Amino acid sequence: MALCTAVMLFATSCSKADDDNPNPDDDANGFEHADLSLLATQWDDGWVSHIKDNWTEVAKGQLKIYIFHPNQQADAYHSNLAEGNDHAASILVVPHFSNITSVQDRGIQSFESITFLTADAMDNETGKPVHLVFFKKHYGTGNGRYMLVVADSKSAFENEFGNNYINSSSWDYMDQINSWNKLANMQWRNRFALSSDLLTGTWSSGNTSTLSYYYANGGYAGATGVAVADKFRFFSGNQYESDHSGASGMIGDMQFSHVEYQGSYTIQNSWKIQFTNRFQGDTEVFDSYFEAIASGLLLVLVDRNNTVTTLAKH
Repeated sequence: MALCTAVMLFATSCSKADDDNPNPDDDANGFEHADLSLLATQWDDGWVSHIKDNWTEVAKGQLKIYIFHPNQQADAYHSNLAEGNDHAASILVVPHFSNITSVQDRGIQSFESITFLTADAMDNETGKPVHLVFFKKHYGTGNGRYMLVVADSKSAFENEFGNNYINSSSWDYMDQINSWNKLANMQWRNRFALSSDLLTGTWSSGNTSTLSYYYANGGYAGATGVAVADKFRFFSGNQYESDHSGASGMIGDMQFSHVEYQGSYTIQNSWKIQFTNRFQGDTEVFDSYFEAIASGLLLVLVDRNNTVTTLAKH
């Protein structure tokens, strides 16, 4: 009998190695002679982003927010949110502060859990008392980032982000969760404008995913897979080359594709790249920016279909 018409199938065992978020423990070469601490992004609402060793610091007035760079140990999955919070905080927060008191867990475990710990502490670097807010929205896509708000006082934090703290027993707890979107969205402030000198070099990305199928009686019915790899080379004189490879289909009978381009590129308004001689000779424009990680920078390209490609430098 034909498999597609006569048998009930269940799709299970989906695995994905997604280098749209490259492994932060892989060395991002090519920045040995660049002082990345000099990079700054001035946001139109007064916040300013700078790169530090293990986080990107976003500051305004009496507030600083540390957007922690990916950390394999701190980011390890924990089915119990409280255990994961304690583990991450012990790595990211505790080494930098002392006399931590008045700790409160204001988060919630759900489909997209929220880490939300508040405390008072002493800043080891300045010796001053501070109010801390350790926060992360655990997006289903897996791209949430731990953040730490360091405020002169609790009132300074609440004046900026509010005080509608989450109470999971409250009838309007979903509204309470949504009221913290402003804070959750601060993680997207780890962005820096493009420059040709930092762009020059080779950048690559790749991801794979597989989906296994089983008969209703438990028998194995095969698997499908998708693999994509992209590489960009940027040269002096605003020239580029890129190659893009893909494979998809049933494992053992996959279809392959490969295409190469070369032409010139132009950085537009610091946040876009225009490439000539793309598909069928057309010009293509990407929204683009650098994202800081512990070992350097990632290059993020967003095409007109909102497809995001994140590349590491080699």
